[in-house]
Amino acid sequence: MTPFEISVALHYATCLGDFRDGDFSAPIFETLIPEFLSAGLLDYERSSDAIYKGTPKLKAYVDKLQSIPLPTVKYVFEDDAPW
Repeated sequence: MTPFEISVALHYATCLGDFRDGDFSAPIFETLIPEFLSAGLLDYERSSDAIYKGTPKLKAYVDKLQSIPLPTVKYVFEDDAPW
């Protein structure tokens, strides 16, 4: 998943209303929205506030993303290296 797709996922998992206030004119949305719909991440809202809404599957995915720890740096001495 690209950073932009993660941004869209985070929006629909945490906000009411459509991403970018429903402005889906950017070319990326021609593939992104259908992919999210077919993957079960989005569903049609059909309300005055939004066209799409996040699904429980999307919420589970975002929860998993949030549980991933930040990477750490590990320093080693060359003498300890396996090569």
